[in-house]
Amino acid sequence: MSRTPRADRKHGIVLGGSMAGLLASRILSDHFGQVSLVERDALPALAEQRRGVPQGRHTHGLLASGRNVLEKLFPGISEALLKAGAVTGDIVRDSRWFFEGACLSRPSSGLNGLLMTRPLLEAALRERVLANPKIVRRDELSVEELVVDRKSGRVTGVRASGQALLGDLVVDATGRGSRSPQWLEQLGYKKPVEDVVQVGLGYTTRFFRRKPTDLNGDTAVVIPPTPNGQRGGVMLAQEGDRWTVTLIAHFGNYAPEDLDGFIAFARTLPAPYIHEVVSRNEPLGEAASARFPASGWQRPAHSRNRGSANGGR
Repeated sequence: MSRTPRADRKHGIVLGGSMAGLLASRILSDHFGQVSLVERDALPALAEQRRGVPQGRHTHGLLASGRNVLEKLFPGISEALLKAGAVTGDIVRDSRWFFEGACLSRPSSGLNGLLMTRPLLEAALRERVLANPKIVRRDELSVEELVVDRKSGRVTGVRASGQALLGDLVVDATGRGSRSPQWLEQLGYKKPVEDVVQVGLGYTTRFFRRKPTDLNGDTAVVIPPTPNGQRGGVMLAQEGDRWTVTLIAHFGNYAPEDLDGFIAFARTLPAPYIHEVVSRNEPLGEAASARFPASGWQRPAHSRNRGSANGGR
């Protein structure tokens, strides 16, 4: 959000303690003497769901490129995740990618991904980030506003839970719930232009017991929605001998949360692989649903509004 003209770069501030915030903190630690990681939630010590990551209950995995990036930033993290139960496999050879009536060819690609739940992945990153002596955890702090140098107009920090936290750079990694556009508008900056695409996306996720014989040992199924069918699903192997299954639809007729309705929905997909598993295997836990009506892209304006309270400064 702001960059100081000074060269010392003493203190960086990162808002948000999920994946983006953890990775931003790791990168900034190479360039700043201290990095404050500010998070509204209490950051758990173990791999568990938390309120600020509603997507954590849905299907996750790392493609080969993401795995390689994390390995460069945190050497040995792949091995640690595998010891914790993550599943690896060639994302082409060991997966069933079903597009428009048939599966894609499945040669060995040499691209090995990692499959695990979001809480397991985030906990592994969080442990390594917070072990960095340059990074200071500041969880259970709710950011209320930006702190601004009125003379220069530069953002110099944030006010969180009634206290001012000052720094040389502020990075907002709070995601879709970010309040930065509103804060900047209050300071006299133009409201960002937003491009919105209506997608009407809805999805429901359930876990099922995974058996070694399922799908002849394959580790992933991807059946994307088509323009005509508008229904799809993803099933990935996870730690703890489980499958995570997410059923997807656009513009209504979403997959229900009850088990019978979930299985019936899986039967309507254009390939049978997911239904074969969910109709035979033991369900684990409760379902989780999400709705995503539109995708928006905000293009911030850099100039201030004339005539505003802070305009022209």
